[in-house]
Amino acid sequence: MFVFLGFEAIIVAFFGFSVRSVKIILGPDIAMLLAISFMFFLRYVRLAVTNSKSLGKAIMISSVLMSYSIFSLVYIFYFLIKNLQYRNDARLIYYLVSTLSALLMALGIFIEKKRIKKLDELKNTRRELASIYGEKKVAAHQ
Repeated sequence: MFVFLGFEAIIVAFFGFSVRSVKIILGPDIAMLLAISFMFFLRYVRLAVTNSKSLGKAIMISSVLMSYSIFSLVYIFYFLIKNLQYRNDARLIYYLVSTLSALLMALGIFIEKKRIKKLDELKNTRRELASIYGEKKVAAHQ
């Protein structure tokens, strides 16, 4: 991470805050975030297949992976290809993907919030039962 921050500092020092420095920095940035989000995606989808309590996290990381995958295409069409029609289309795709990604992220957060609420209710129930019956440790059949 510090290597990438150093890379950004060097590029900004050479080119200043300009469109050219954004072009240079944004390409490796999207590639790095795409690789990291793909690793997390694989992990949480595997967990979600075997255990449904990871479903919210899998949806959230799917949202991130989808957005950065399409942002890489937007980067290519907006900054690297010099056609004005592609640039306008890339801008439209950027806004649509941002909206879809935000909706998927909200869905994942909602699922996680629901799961955490159930866990809090269970914790509260255990606390209430412990206050009623005491916290005696009873061995199974002796």
